[in-house]
Amino acid sequence: MKPKKTILYRYAEKMQKMSGEFYDSIQIQVPDELEADLGLPYSGGDGNALSMDVFRPAGERPAGHFLPVIIMIHGGGLFVGNARMEAMTCMRFAGRGFLVFSLSYRLLTEADACGELSDICEGFRQVEKLLPDYGGDRDRVYVVSESAGAYLAVFANAMHRSWALYEKVGGRLSNLRVRMMACFSGMFYTKKLDLIGMVYPRQIYGEKRSDKEFMKMMNPEHSEIIGNLPPMLLVSSDEDFLKKYTLKYEKALKKAGIPCRLWYYTDNKECTHAFPSLRPDLKESQEVIDQIADIFLGSGEDDIRRE
Repeated sequence: MKPKKTILYRYAEKMQKMSGEFYDSIQIQVPDELEADLGLPYSGGDGNALSMDVFRPAGERPAGHFLPVIIMIHGGGLFVGNARMEAMTCMRFAGRGFLVFSLSYRLLTEADACGELSDICEGFRQVEKLLPDYGGDRDRVYVVSESAGAYLAVFANAMHRSWALYEKVGGRLSNLRVRMMACFSGMFYTKKLDLIGMVYPRQIYGEKRSDKEFMKMMNPEHSEIIGNLPPMLLVSSDEDFLKKYTLKYEKALKKAGIPCRLWYYTDNKECTHAFPSLRPDLKESQEVIDQIADIFLGSGEDDIRRE
């Protein structure tokens, strides 16, 4: 559906012009111990052109050895950013032994929420196709996302398990089953009585706002959403302007019986919004990424499920 030219659209258009050259100019220095394929093309939900970046440990692997997989979904408020902005985070996970796919999606000047979700689902389908070529383990697939990317990650994952949600959103699904998700400073809510809730719905839901059942499902606490999520790892901080979203969603997940763990940082003012991705130089970022990697690799997954 063609996006409406709302105030948010005009703002997004301006921000994309200001930031586009920066994101497009990001140069990735891949260390010797890693390999990367950058800008791999694929088609989105409406046949639109998208690309992904792939990172993995360098060298040959023994026969029968498959790499655990991370699908990375970038943030940017749904109106700026691309897969390249997550390169440092992706390389840190790849350095821990993961095969990492960093997806892209259309921004809100090009698509509404359903279009963006269909792009993410097509990204999942492309990852599924590429797993044999890269030696990925389809039984160990995880998702990492930040900010608005966490909104897309939550709903895209729920779509893979909820036929009711899938019928409302549309698109095509993969056969991947995500074992666990990590969300940095998730923009989980889009309909609260706050600035996001006042500005976003008209732009990202458009004519779908008249579909009462659809709009009910756009609440991430709806049973078709929260009840169809894998175990969740959440990260936020005192300096995160969306910290209330993470704290609220942690409570909702626990109430719904979804295993989850929260890392909440209080002592460093540099730990701002989505800091593990946006400030990968911080020791706190490196610490939480390593702890999440440990859990994904199996050393703590059972503990999360028992919490």
